[in-house]
Amino acid sequence: MSTPGPRPNPLAHLDDELAALRERHLYRPLRVMSSAQGPIVSLDDRRVISLSSNDYLGLSHHPRMKAAAIRAVEQYGEGERAHRTAFASLKHTYEKSGDRWVPKKEKGASDPRSRQPTDKARAGEGKTFGGIDYYGHTKKEFEQRAKELGITGYSRMRKEELVEAIEKREQSEEARRRREAA
Repeated sequence: MSTPGPRPNPLAHLDDELAALRERHLYRPLRVMSSAQGPIVSLDDRRVISLSSNDYLGLSHHPRMKAAAIRAVEQYGEGERAHRTAFASLKHTYEKSGDRWVPKKEKGASDPRSRQPTDKARAGEGKTFGGIDYYGHTKKEFEQRAKELGITGYSRMRKEELVEAIEKREQSEEARRRREAA
């Protein structure tokens, strides 16, 4: 039995992608902020007005705001919440179609996970289908979308299987477009 050789670096392609971005003048390096957040910050050794701060009013260092934040953490705890709320809100009004987000016909839950209580959704219960609006389309509409994507066997699939196949195809198409653009 032979010993396997070294494993290839799964992130090696990133060097090529970064080089391609630099070549096309699309690379955006992270800038160093050498001061506390606020309406005016030191960025790359220059004082500038920050228009992208969550502290545009300059209240994050105000004693009453600090005290209120401490009380809130003591009462409610802290942790990841903002991205879940933002993504849930996005999926409530938009759905993923290929490599873009498009407005839904009707606002509401998109998938089984979004109908779960918060604790179960956080635990990963229920499917998400990558942003596709499962509840906002009929099986016939998904069959048409599958046909347009060149998915075979769609007429024998259940609705859930159709959406999974569409999600998989759209992810692979999106990845192919990114590779071609690089």
